[in-house]
Amino acid sequence: MKKLFAMAVAFVLLLSFIPAYAEGEAVTTNMVIDGVEVTSSGDLTEAEMAEIIAAIKEAQQEEVVTKEEDIYPDVAGTEYEEAAKAMESHKVMMGYPDGSFRPYENLSRAEIVVVLSRLMSVAHVAKTMKAEKVFDDVSDIHWAAREIQLVSDEDVLSGYGDNTFHPEEYVTYAQAAKMMVEMLGYGQNAVKKGGWPLGYLVIANELGIPKGTDYENDEILTRGMAAKLLMNVLYIPKADGKILADTMKEMYYFVSPRGDDKNPGTEDKPWKTAEKAGKTATAGTTVIFEDGEYYETNITTVVNSGEEGAPITFKARNKHKAVLKYCDQLTAKQKFTMKNVSYINVRDFGFTQDKKATDSTQSATADILLNASSSDHLEFTGNKFWNVYEEGIKLTYVDRFLLEDNEVIESDHEGFDVFCSSNGHVRNNRWINCKRVAYMNKGNSYNNLVYNNYAYYNITLANSSNHAMGIGGSSNSQSPRNIGKGTGWEAYNCVYFNNVIISEIKGGLPIGLYFTGCRDCHAYNNIVVGANQAVQTRATLGLQKGWEWDPPVVRPTLKNNIFVNCNTGVYFWEEVEDPDFSNNIYYNVIDNADKNAINENPRFVDLMTDWNLLPDSKAIDAGVEIPDSIPGFDRPYNGEPVVDRIEIPKIDFNGNPRTGKWDLGVYNVD
Repeated sequence: MKKLFAMAVAFVLLLSFIPAYAEGEAVTTNMVIDGVEVTSSGDLTEAEMAEIIAAIKEAQQEEVVTKEEDIYPDVAGTEYEEAAKAMESHKVMMGYPDGSFRPYENLSRAEIVVVLSRLMSVAHVAKTMKAEKVFDDVSDIHWAAREIQLVSDEDVLSGYGDNTFHPEEYVTYAQAAKMMVEMLGYGQNAVKKGGWPLGYLVIANELGIPKGTDYENDEILTRGMAAKLLMNVLYIPKADGKILADTMKEMYYFVSPRGDDKNPGTEDKPWKTAEKAGKTATAGTTVIFEDGEYYETNITTVVNSGEEGAPITFKARNKHKAVLKYCDQLTAKQKFTMKNVSYINVRDFGFTQDKKATDSTQSATADILLNASSSDHLEFTGNKFWNVYEEGIKLTYVDRFLLEDNEVIESDHEGFDVFCSSNGHVRNNRWINCKRVAYMNKGNSYNNLVYNNYAYYNITLANSSNHAMGIGGSSNSQSPRNIGKGTGWEAYNCVYFNNVIISEIKGGLPIGLYFTGCRDCHAYNNIVVGANQAVQTRATLGLQKGWEWDPPVVRPTLKNNIFVNCNTGVYFWEEVEDPDFSNNIYYNVIDNADKNAINENPRFVDLMTDWNLLPDSKAIDAGVEIPDSIPGFDRPYNGEPVVDRIEIPKIDFNGNPRTGKWDLGVYNVD
């Protein structure tokens, strides 16, 4: 009605300004008013025509307003109106063909997952991916199978204990709140608060997810209720600092083995190589690689940086199904590399090469599949490496990094080499038969948390210094930040916990955990099975490497660990300064070196595959609680800067909170 009234007013105004002419006369006037060329009949002044145009514009504006108000007539004037419009504008929850939003219609568990996939900007991936069965009651032809798989892969949802999801059940507020907390990246915070459901509800309240609502925990969500929650979530900062409302505006590029680098990189006209993607991607872009093998004949170099809240992400559409294979000519070079960049994510690729470099190849130690140096805020997650010579991943002078859920299979040297790098999380990775070191952390590396990782060996390593996980190392004098006496350390303020190291052949792995030239470094709740030496401590041979001293091992901690079938428990090359070793199990181990040692069978469910504790295990309630943060963070050394306080997550191998009395090993029974 408003539109019709305004148009009528404009028409009347127009008629009132047109003088009467004799029949048959035709007079035209041409004017440009407010940037608009107007041709009209009659003898109108510019001011008169401007008034007419203003009336018409007002009518047009009324038409727009009326159209917006009429998008969802069933929410107009209700508490859901604003939220419904926000969901529409961000294309998160759309209405129905009849123009309704249906705010009082209940939402199923499958429907909320599809909505979340749009909010996470991964829904577009579902269009072409092949669905795989994740839950027993969600077939690969279920209408939401792809979205359920995608959101599950992002660890945002979990099913029931019997591996079902119940996709058609209605979703409750508590269930939706848990998914939203996980989606925002605060799942571990919730675990620390008690986990499901209380911990998630507490964190949801702290974040402001239910702001402006008053829903009961077991109340079934309607579309309108969900819209109100999601409107809040759009503007809550994620744990990584991103705002979902901003990230949904990210630009996407696509790469396919059947593409062409001359293409614009769109989904229907993709690029062909990782080289092109590395040179082109800019802050806020996500580059999706379709399934297939990419035969890369040139090094992939990431040229540009992302920004806080707008990283550059390179991602396989389906985990490990986009394989970057580098050709023979590149065997002695870094393959996928970056330097002096920030906020880069590399996710879910397979990395390999035609053939490995050999010891006789010039610069064989440069044979690195994924390399980063002098950079910060990097995330390498979900990648798989094979046919590795020197390293699967190498970091040099990298600050603020995440290495998560990666796998290295049979590296001739290291799985990961973290060198002169700091403030990192290394978690949930797997290293299989890495012949020199599975995980190396040296060269003034500090403030690194290394946890929930798995290293496995079914081979015999010949060199007596080969080890699974190094806390320190032996670097030359050209590389570390500082080599001065009293200030130069291979590693400091690092914590290793909940890691599993398995050697199928007793003594085949020379050393499990290797403390070398480090201070204020700690090992809690780890398991070592079958190594020759479960733990070795040794001063770095710094003088031989050009340092001003041989950095000793100072104030190491070894608590709540389990060592089984090792020839030696802890081997000391020389005296260690202020060690704190206690509450460890040594079973079928000749020597141990700590007070309160327990010489009992830990009673695992299975020694090689399942380290949950049986009910009669002496490891239950036999541990001590670890500190809230890395000890030593506030202890300066000879003018060396004080490092940041890093909080240690108090969780077990499954991510469950450790509460009450602590158990030994990687799992918490409670």
